This record gives sequence, structure tokens and C-alpha cells, in this order.
Amino acid sequence: MLNTSNPTLSIIIVNYNTKDLLVQCLSSIFKHLVDLDFQIIVIDNYSQDESVKEVEIRYPKVKLFANTTNKGFAKANNQGLREMGGEFALLLNPDTIVREEAIDKMVEFMKENDDVGILGPKIINPDGSLQASAFSYPTLIDDIILGFHSNLFFTGKFISHYHSRLYHLPDHPFRVDWVSGACLMIRKKTIEDIGLLDERFFLFAEDLDWCLRAKNGGWKVIYFPRACIVHYGGQSTKKNLQIKIWSFYFKRFYFAKKYRGRFSMGFLKFVSFFELLAKIFIVKMKRRMDHHEKKNRLLGYKKSIKLIFQKSDLVCK
Repeated sequence: MLNTSNPTLSIIIVNYNTKDLLVQCLSSIFKHLVDLDFQIIVIDNYSQDESVKEVEIRYPKVKLFANTTNKGFAKANNQGLREMGGEFALLLNPDTIVREEAIDKMVEFMKENDDVGILGPKIINPDGSLQASAFSYPTLIDDIILGFHSNLFFTGKFISHYHSRLYHLPDHPFRVDWVSGACLMIRKKTIEDIGLLDERFFLFAEDLDWCLRAKNGGWKVIYFPRACIVHYGGQSTKKNLQIKIWSFYFKRFYFAKKYRGRFSMGFLKFVSFFELLAKIFIVKMKRRMDHHEKKNRLLGYKKSIKLIFQKSDLVCK
């Protein structure tokens, strides 16, 4: 039940222009969380679709913060984490549907296993198929392959096969390197130990970074298939393709610098330069591509190229 004064769990949802899905997500939470004391904190990143108004009308007891700019995923989540009153926090995307007992099972598992710092459930697509949500530490080769991933080079089927080889996901809990931030539960003590999300990740890889920091701090990161949620995926980013593309390359370079050093970042920039030139050429040659999509892809690629020639330390703008 909703308990804003002394909750066990703080559910933090960062929203950006996904009003209908956000309402659906909140509805599923209230429907399936009956016995657990919880609070909900919604951070709206300057949506233009009346998301704030809808939450205020439908769910007046939800703690709502309406930002006047898009602060990015990591920074907005930290905004919510600073307000958490629970023993555990659940980062939850607005384009998710919580299934019966999923969150209860996650909290119960965390209570029974004090050495688990981060927990990620089984995530499925709306059609019931498995969505990649538990991963191994990405190598430099992985970064290069994923960098070339798009429907310009590889099909969705190819990348799904690539993801599936990372882990043959069993039907029981097991340790992984990192889990998806679409639905991620973390212990408050773990946050106190490793700190909040790295706000230099505007979008993408903040979950990977957090999990690695937890693992390096001696905490277990667990994939937990006994709990299941539905995730539509990419509903915010598809509305701003430029941000999606630029954020991918920024996180790619920054993550490489943070964990592998400047040489690795330099090598990725070198590869990315030719990769981006190839993507620009392919987009320009595609006659059937929607004009609006073509324009935004090209702007995103060109903005990403500027990152490659940025001489000073990477700064998220």
C-alpha cells in the first residue's frame, strides 16, 4: 500500500513524453502492490505531452517533480534517489507494466540475501518474447559491434542473437555483471557505499556503470527471473533521435575512458569516425527513409563526430 512516511520501497520513475504509458505503469503498480509499503517518486524531464497534469489529476499522492529542462536519465534518477525513504529503491521505466507479485518477490529476495546489492528481474517484450536484460562486462570488441548495430547495418534479429549469446538465461537467480536499468532494484546501503548514478551519463550505460561499481565494492548483482515485467522499450528516445544517437556515442567514449583508459577511448573514437561517415553516406543514399528521420539521423551523427574531435575532457552538455 502507498506509504509516503515510512515505506519499505521507493519506486522512482523518470518520465519524458510518455504520458499514456506512464499512467499504465502507475496503474499496474497500484493494482499489484497491496501488502508492501511503498512510495512512488515521479521525475518528469520537461515533457510536452501533459504528463505532469495527468499524474497530478489521477495520482495526487504520488511525489511528483516537474523539471524545467531535460536533465537526462541519470541526473533525474538521482533527484528521486535523494528523496527516497525506503530500505530499497526500484528504478522503473515509465514504459513498463508490473506483473503480479513481481516487485514483492524482488523485495523478499533482497531481504533474504543481505549480500545482494542490485537485483534485476526477467524482462519480456509486449509479445511475450524475452528481452535482453542481464549481461556480461562489455569488451572493446563488443563496443565496436554494438556501435555498428542499427537497421543500417545489422537487423534486429542479428543483434538479438548477439545479446542472447552473452547469457543463456536460466530460470533461477544467478550472478551477472550488470542488469538493465529499465527495472533495477538497489539496496539503500549499497547506494551509501558506492554513491549515486554517474550524472555524466546523460542516457545509456548509467546502469552498467552502477552495477560495475557495486560489484567492485563487494556487492552481488543478481538476475532474478522469478519476477517478471513487461517493457515496451525506447519509447522516450524514439521521439528524439538526435539525443539518442549523440548519447550513445558520448557514453561509449566516456565509459571507455573511465574503465579502460585514454588509449581505449582514442581507439574507439578512431573506429567511430569511419563508422559515422559510413552511416551518414548510407542515410543520404536511402531514398525511402522518412524525411524527418533522415534529417535527425544526420544531425545526430554530425553532432557525434564533433565529440571525436573534442580535445578537452568529455563534458555532457
